[in-house]
Amino acid sequence: MGINLPPASNSESGISQLKIHLSTYDGTTSFENFIIQFDIIATYLQWDNYTKAVYLVSCLHDKALSVLSAMDSTERMDYDAVVRNLILYCDDQHTCDYCLKQLYDRVRLHGETLTDLAHDLDLAVTRKMLWLSDTFLVPSLMRR
Repeated sequence: MGINLPPASNSESGISQLKIHLSTYDGTTSFENFIIQFDIIATYLQWDNYTKAVYLVSCLHDKALSVLSAMDSTERMDYDAVVRNLILYCDDQHTCDYCLKQLYDRVRLHGETLTDLAHDLDLAVTRKMLWLSDTFLVPSLMRR
């Protein structure tokens, strides 16, 4: 299942009437693979960030679509904000075990400031809280 776009024409590449099909994303597979394909298509079609946000949101369903409920209306139309939230919430590397391992294994690196260490730990804890909010259906944690 996916979203069909009207045929595109790109005179520089010599390709005309290319039929493009956007995949949909449900949050259960690799977000990295999905967004790489999406960005290639968006670049080819020369979309601005607003247009990319509209098409990206139209590709989401199920778990991935629920990420939007944790965002305000301005963020939902900001391509970079939508991508950041999807990476944080849906990418398969951010499972509970991965987040816990990050917390347990994280040590201060040589030359790293305490502020940088605290920031990284905060991100790991936030990922864990988002995973818990989905697992135990605690929406208030998502809005942290």
